[in-house]
Amino acid sequence: MNELQTKDPEKMTLLILEHGAPWPTWINGHRSRANHAAVEVQAQGESAEEFAQRLVARIERIKQQNLTVLGAGYVCAPSGAERTALRRKSCEALLSVFSKNEQPELILAAGDWDASDPERDVLIQLWSELSQLVPNTSVSIRFEETEDKSGVFRSAMMPHPGRVHPARVREATHAQHTSNRKRWAGVKN
Repeated sequence: MNELQTKDPEKMTLLILEHGAPWPTWINGHRSRANHAAVEVQAQGESAEEFAQRLVARIERIKQQNLTVLGAGYVCAPSGAERTALRRKSCEALLSVFSKNEQPELILAAGDWDASDPERDVLIQLWSELSQLVPNTSVSIRFEETEDKSGVFRSAMMPHPGRVHPARVREATHAQHTSNRKRWAGVKN
């Protein structure tokens, strides 16, 4: 019997892509958590509000079908700072459908956004706020970056509860990357 046959058929993962968002490189590991995966992609010409309404309706159908969502990825497109309230609404709906017993994870992701872009700070702030909403749920933020600036940070790594200033996250990103580079090169910290 293969691994997929042994997984619960009522469990699923969900990937959400805003129009213009890059396809995430981490999706295979995310997808392997359950037998079923669904993808929702914002259509060209579909407004952010229409997309958010469609996502919330999809999440309601998942609830009605009694499916267990083990994880979700929400991949953001650039030039979407005005979408923050709608992203939050969609992510809160996702968090509400997560299994409480399966250590679910929400991955908030984006492409290679320049660290000085204020939109990146807005997304980091959204991650910080979502990280505080549901206990025992991991909320991660990932940027698909070039090797010299990459980093993945989970809400558990936050230094204290509450809001995290974006500059602190950038500092942590640089420190983590430097540590990883040394470890990969065999240099002791």
